[in-house]
Parts: sequence; structure tokens; C-alpha cells
Amino acid sequence: MDMQMAERLQEALADPFDIAGHQLFVSASIGVATTPAIDPDTILRDADTAMYQAKKSGRNRCAAFHPGLHEQTSRHLRLASELHGALERNELRVFYQPLLSLTSGEVTALEALLRWEHPSEGMLFPEEFITVAEDAGLMPAIGAWVLLEACSQTAGWTQDHSGLSISVNVSRHQITEELIGHVQSALATSGLSPNQLVLEVTESAVITIANVAVLERLREIGIRISVDDFGTGYSSLVQLQELPVDELKIDRAFVQRLAGTDADAAIVTSIIELAHTIGLNAVAEGVETVAQAAAVRSLGCDSGQGFLWSRPVGSSSVPALLQRLKNPELSGRSLPSSGARGATPL
Repeated sequence: MDMQMAERLQEALADPFDIAGHQLFVSASIGVATTPAIDPDTILRDADTAMYQAKKSGRNRCAAFHPGLHEQTSRHLRLASELHGALERNELRVFYQPLLSLTSGEVTALEALLRWEHPSEGMLFPEEFITVAEDAGLMPAIGAWVLLEACSQTAGWTQDHSGLSISVNVSRHQITEELIGHVQSALATSGLSPNQLVLEVTESAVITIANVAVLERLREIGIRISVDDFGTGYSSLVQLQELPVDELKIDRAFVQRLAGTDADAAIVTSIIELAHTIGLNAVAEGVETVAQAAAVRSLGCDSGQGFLWSRPVGSSSVPALLQRLKNPELSGRSLPSSGARGATPL
């Protein structure tokens, strides 16, 4: 198999499958090895290594094997072994980034963002170890810890900032019956109200029939569901109307191209109008400049999130961050229609 054949296979999977009246989308991460090795086991090993590289690059991709991938695979295995004890060694951290209303300028929520303070490699970001955790079957345990940590810390902050919500990313591997128990436990332990918890899922995760059933039960409890990085998946208007979703987060790539062509602005406008048409909130991710904030606000977006207001910060810095964002000049409440580039990260 060469790369062209792999790409043709992905094209064949692009069209939805109709199962019992539901449209299902299937994606594939494909690894290609064209090594002259005669040993079939070596070829399969190399192709498997390339497949992991495709998954790491964002899934639903093709990747060709090259010798340097062996080193990456070795690191993957090493991190998997070390991640098993990361919770017990208190190496995992939750950072927070605010979401602000684009009309009032007030902080309405915080997004919980996982970090791994690795003893020798320093602070690792999710893209460096989430796939490792998924492959090792560790995401349910890690996800449950993040939920409890984020809910407990937010419950403390709401004493001075009533109505504050917490948004927690949920891996597709977490969306099982077990997640319902983890959510209920985190809420009961922290005392946080269900309507103050938002679970962020990807488009591909939310359209799976089994996942829909779990998410519907969570919404019955009072949890809100947000579709993260919207615009990069396959959701249609018909699907969104039928799915248990409360919010669409516009992928940062679209927001950061707003100063480009009219077509870029049209995409963002369409997503916002789509959200509002079916009663959903629209959030712009990756807002880095005053001009971008003014642009998404003028298009009718409800909330914004990005470096303009703050980079993700540790829990100890959150109270000062919330206090700082009460200042209109720093929070972006009085945004002009256009402005100079700039950000006010902590």
C-alpha cells in the first residue's frame, strides 16, 4: 500500500453510513510502510509505528514510516509507563483559562486544561500525552481526577464570583456509563451545582449513537454540553438539532483568519448563525487581539476565550485573574470595532 492508496481509502470512508436511520461517520488513521524488509513482522511493526504517528498528528490522517519514528515510539512507550504513576506522585496539574461574555465583558466560565509536570521533561501539554493516556487505558481515571479537581476548586471561587461555571474537556474514551458516576461524584463532593458544569466534547465524539445516550443522561442531570473546535468535523444542521448540545466553540483557526478574506468571515458568521438558529451559544476560541474580539462580537458571537484576556494559569493565580478581569480596560468590555494587535496574558 502506498500513500495514494491510503488516501483513497480515507476518501471512501468520508461518506456517512446509514444505520437504523442514523448517519454514522467513520474515520481512519493509516500507517504506511514501504520498507524493503522481507520480514512481514518488521513491515507490520513499521506500519503500526506510522499509524501511531498519524493518530498523534490529529487522527483521520495518513503517515509514512521513516526510521526516526522508532525513537518517537520508544518515547511513547516510556511516557505510558511513567504516566501510570503520575496521579499517585501528584504530577498532574489543572490550569484554567477564562471565557468572557462579549456583551458584558464579565467572566462567565473557566476552562480546565490538563498539564503534566514531568519530573525530567518539565511541563507537558495535553497533545504530548493524551494519546499516550488513551492508548494505555488511563483516561477514565485521569478524567475523573480532573473533574473532581476542577469542580472542587471552582466551588471555592464561586464564593466570591457567583454563577461561575467550569468547562472540562472529555475524551471520547470517557463517554461511557462510568462518566455519569464520575460527574455525580464530583458534584456531590464539591457541592457545585450541575448547571455550573460544562463538558466539552469533539464533533466526532458527540455524533456516536452510544455517546449520545450518555450525553442525554448527563443533560437530564443539568450538565451542559459544548462541542469543541467546531468546524473541523462533520456535523450537519440536521444532526445538531437532534444532538444533546448547548454550545458550539468555533475553532481558533477560523477566528485567527478573520482579518483575511471575506470567505473566512463568512464561515464564522455561518457557524454563529447556525448556533443561534437552533438555540445554542457560540464561543470564539483563540482570540488574541482586540481586533479579533471586536470582529466576533460584531458578528453576534456570545463569548470569547484566548490570550487577549489571559493565558491558562495555575489554580493559585485564578483569584487574582478573576479580580483583574473585573477591570473594564483589561477585560475587553469596551472593545472598539478595530484595534491594534496585542494581548494581556499573565
